Amino acid sequence: MLDEGKPAPREVTIGANNPDKTIIVSGLKDGEAVIVESQAKNAKKQGPGGWRGFL
Repeated sequence: MLDEGKPAPREVTIGANNPDKTIIVSGLKDGEAVIVESQAKNAKKQGPGGWRGFL
């Protein structure tokens, strides 16, 4: 969420979602700008996927 052009946290309630979209059911007004983390940036933080363990 941007408040006067600066990032500001906002508590929201989410509804239905899938890997591509999430519905915000409360906590934002129409037209408010939000900041989201890109998937590419998020993937780099998590590192490689896969299950590691003993078989």
